Amino acid sequence: MSKQLISVSSVDEFLFGNDLIDDPVQHSYYDESDHILHLFKCQKEPFHPSCPYCRMPACRTCGWENRTCQLLSVSGITVFLHLRQRRFKCENPACSHRTFTVETPGFKPFQHRSNQLNIVIFALSLFFS
Repeated sequence: MSKQLISVSSVDEFLFGNDLIDDPVQHSYYDESDHILHLFKCQKEPFHPSCPYCRMPACRTCGWENRTCQLLSVSGITVFLHLRQRRFKCENPACSHRTFTVETPGFKPFQHRSNQLNIVIFALSLFFS
């Protein structure tokens, strides 16, 4: 498996805006043998995120959560986004959830494909049915 380091700064701004930054732990690369582009990103940390369930501000972090989401192919190259999200601890004892992540714009929780890719798959299924 050959890996080639790539620079995708202009593509990043187009795809993700200012919501995601390059992951300092892992670098994006293109796997030439499988024709797969792997983009490694992490969320910018919000200053004081609020718990989405009880709206109480969270001050403590609780590690990281890794997500992988397939994006729309570019020139026949499969693209995967590997997203590292910070987990926060809710300090409200009455809250139904102990930890939470801040939602990334454009990606719903537990989503494994981008909305654009889902639309293309749906259109192709209608076309061929």
